[in-house]
Amino acid sequence: MITTCFYDPAAGETKQHDYKAIVLGSMVKGIYTVRWAWIKQEKTTNDVLEEMYRIDAEYPGVHQGFETNGFQRLYKELLKNKAEKKGYPIRTLGINSVGSKFTRIENLAGFIEDGYIRFLYHNGYPGDIGLLIEQLIEFPNGSHDDGPDALAYAFMMAKDKAMKAAYGQRRGGRQSAEGGKQKAESRKQKAEGKKRKGRRMSGQKRGKRPHPRRRRIFR
Repeated sequence: MITTCFYDPAAGETKQHDYKAIVLGSMVKGIYTVRWAWIKQEKTTNDVLEEMYRIDAEYPGVHQGFETNGFQRLYKELLKNKAEKKGYPIRTLGINSVGSKFTRIENLAGFIEDGYIRFLYHNGYPGDIGLLIEQLIEFPNGSHDDGPDALAYAFMMAKDKAMKAAYGQRRGGRQSAEGGKQKAESRKQKAEGKKRKGRRMSGQKRGKRPHPRRRRIFR
């Protein structure tokens, strides 16, 4: 299971600004399930950092990413300061945004329709997953798309790590198979060497003649 989390911070803390969005999900056998979403407007940067630390504690091994374009790169320094206060850092990956946000979000449609992206539901949607789905439905005509964009990055991170893991397993399998072949070949060569040595020893024994009895010089 590969668990990823991406957050897209907004430059503002009022209802007129974009949402601060965090989306977390896990990929198992190619299926990415959104397990948690935190999508807020009237929250501070410190609230975002606190949520990141909470996620790190609740989901061990989670891969957290954030956008490093523009002002978002300041979060890298803020995370360092937070780590000093907390006494330990959390593992994060800065991602430089490339391409169009519209294209990133639009590409999610096929994965959702085909069932490769799913949303956890247990007596309701955890956290703000319901708001995330609402923003997805309203895209591209909705007022906000911060949640869908965070989902697009979280999903891409999971796919990338799953592909790397699969490649590593195939490569390790090939190396293991090659190593096994080499060991088998080495054993075969040793066995053949022993057989040849045995045949030589056997031939020497068959061809060996006893020394003639020596005549006694002193009688």
